[in-house]
Amino acid sequence: ISDIPEPGMQPSVSIYPNPNNGNFSFSNLRFTIPTSSVDLRITDVMGREVYHQLISNQQSTIINLSHCSNGVYFYQLSDKNEIVRGKFVKTGIKD
Repeated sequence: ISDIPEPGMQPSVSIYPNPNNGNFSFSNLRFTIPTSSVDLRITDVMGREVYHQLISNQQSTIINLSHCSNGVYFYQLSDKNEIVRGKFVKTGIKD
């Protein structure tokens, strides 16, 4: 294993389910250069941070935002070198 990135490799993550009821998982976090932990920040549409966690298990991390209102949220996963951003929808529907 080396810290040399593969040509064309891009950072990526899977989020499931999306939409969700506030319980969902981030899985298969991949950064160009392997890292031991990733910083997760989730914000609402107004830019207010509603969740923050340091993720060390990059295979699968379960998140619970059942305390948040239904709506669109944005996530940002970052290490020292890269950032992965995306969005998800929280609904009142049971998954």
